[in-house]
Amino acid sequence: MKSLGKLTLIHHPLCPYAARAHLALLYKGIEFEEKIVDIKNKSEEFLRANPLGKVPVLILEDGTSIYESMPIVELLDTLPQYQHTTKLYPTDPIEKAQAEMKIARLGSFINCLYLYVNKGEEAFKDWDKKINTFEELIGDQPFLGGAS
Repeated sequence: MKSLGKLTLIHHPLCPYAARAHLALLYKGIEFEEKIVDIKNKSEEFLRANPLGKVPVLILEDGTSIYESMPIVELLDTLPQYQHTTKLYPTDPIEKAQAEMKIARLGSFINCLYLYVNKGEEAFKDWDKKINTFEELIGDQPFLGGAS
């Protein structure tokens, strides 16, 4: 397995999906450098790292880029060199699948908040439905996955 070496996270502070990868790195105590991208004026270098033109992007020391928040988080949680850190996902396959389903359902809620920053009130169409989904998923537990 290739070593990741020095990591660089390319992100934007207002993007909730980039925040997911950023928080995963911080939570697991993994050292990394940050580059904040101007998402309205994307450089050629950034577009080579992610042809989709979206953040986050994790750049490995050898120049390999991993983009999209969920693959980044999954990578950080499964690599042997980070097994000593706190797990982000349950180890049981069924519980992991259920956690991923919750994350997918929350995507529309997170997207609504992100769109509000860019489009204003139009983003709050069906807001009540999204809030109810969020509250159903969380329930009376302190975290999405339960008590810890």
